[in-house]
Amino acid sequence: MEQAKVKICNDALAQLPVKRIQSLDEKSAQAVACQSSFDRILKELLRLVNWKFALKSTALALAKQTGEKRYYTTPADCVFIKDILDEQGNPIKSPWNVEGNQIVTKEIKIIGQYISHEKALENMDPLFQSALVYRLASEIAIELTGADSVVSRNFQ
Repeated sequence: MEQAKVKICNDALAQLPVKRIQSLDEKSAQAVACQSSFDRILKELLRLVNWKFALKSTALALAKQTGEKRYYTTPADCVFIKDILDEQGNPIKSPWNVEGNQIVTKEIKIIGQYISHEKALENMDPLFQSALVYRLASEIAIELTGADSVVSRNFQ
């Protein structure tokens, strides 16, 4: 996953008149800028569209129960919950909602269908990758170059 991040960061840095990086752990301005923006931008873009390449399903663990309400913990790699399914893989009919990092429902066993930021890095769609590269380049351009003309070029 680290190599995928470095490649995307270097593709973004290639849009700017700056040096590339070998690792996100470097102390260079480029690595620091990429490291501070990458995860946030990745998650923002994943929330914009229902990207099928990042879709994942898993049984959710019951965290607690109060009366009829059951609280299930969302997976750590979850950007957002797309749907809640029953054990047969069908959307549940009863209402559910998200409270913090938990799903609240009356259902006994559920499967969360969600967008995963980890799966996104493993199976990235080329269109999404381009969007991520240009969005990251635009985000870090002024910080690294001091020129907002680079930002304008990348947002067109």
